[in-house]
Amino acid sequence: VDSSIFIFKNTLGDEYRYRFLKGIKAKSSMTILRLRGHKIINERTMQCSLTYPIIRTDGLSLFMFESNSKIGYCISNLNDSSFNCNMEEIKLTRPLYSYQVSKEGLYVHHLNQNGGKQYTSTDIFDSKTKRLQSALTHPFIASHIFRDRRGMLWVSAHTGLYTYKSSLHIKNYLKSKNGNATFY
Repeated sequence: VDSSIFIFKNTLGDEYRYRFLKGIKAKSSMTILRLRGHKIINERTMQCSLTYPIIRTDGLSLFMFESNSKIGYCISNLNDSSFNCNMEEIKLTRPLYSYQVSKEGLYVHHLNQNGGKQYTSTDIFDSKTKRLQSALTHPFIASHIFRDRRGMLWVSAHTGLYTYKSSLHIKNYLKSKNGNATFY
């Protein structure tokens, strides 16, 4: 029985899959498979220190993070014809609460408290270099983030829909009356 999970299919029809094996006494491993039809044509296994990763893809790279951890991984060059995929470590400044990934970037959310009030901060990483570009602090828990073609960030949360030009210029477009709605 195949326990691999589909990532994407390239223009040649090759299917990319991953298989994560949790280590008990040793490190865990992530295996990337490239299949043509039902035949494995490439396979690459890499070691990592995660136990229960949250795995997401932007279609070109595979990201793995673990809740309350300050470390994550990115496996890039998946669609390289030479199957030269590699895993790089991403170090975070604070423990991860949640994250999302898109072609525009990697958005890592951290849960914080100040004076009994809960808020999140979001670190924005460049989609190609995986390096930290900027950080946002906001008095709500962000559900989704989207960067439009003008570079404006749109953030949905349980309290409304917001845009960011900078940390000082935040505009609320839709507001939840009782804070119990999530905008997508």
